[in-house]
Amino acid sequence: MGREVVKLVLQDPDLELAAAVNRSGAGTDAGTLVGLPECGVLLTDDIEMAFAETKPQVMVDFTVPQYAFAHTEIAIRHGVRPVMGVTGFTPEQIEQLDKQCQDKGIGGLIAPNFSIGAILMMRFAAQAAKHMPNVEIIEYHGDQKLDAPSGLIYGFDHFID
Repeated sequence: MGREVVKLVLQDPDLELAAAVNRSGAGTDAGTLVGLPECGVLLTDDIEMAFAETKPQVMVDFTVPQYAFAHTEIAIRHGVRPVMGVTGFTPEQIEQLDKQCQDKGIGGLIAPNFSIGAILMMRFAAQAAKHMPNVEIIEYHGDQKLDAPSGLIYGFDHFID
């Protein structure tokens, strides 16, 4: 997903890729990594340095919760608005990040799923919950799913409460 974000940013004339952070591939041009011409932005594995040197306005993160939470705290500390496409944050972590954003005076977004299908399912679940007092949420995953239960399921729970 991160590579797709890099590709879309590089192809949009209204956006600018300030930095690209990945735990491997440091020194690789972000454009060539995604099959585009060189863009001059080299991958780094040091997120703190990336923020300090480039001063981006927004960070888009599609990693996993154990890294994303720390990334988000670093971003907020640097005044960078986080957009998190990560599942698995606990309600307490979300509360912490929300408070940190408020204290810093910046916005942020945690969207456990950017899929239109998942978003529509959450909306449909909210509508159905108004007419069905007893609801059970059952989530199935393939054996390669990294976070089970996924953070998406917590999104459903929020919509039907």
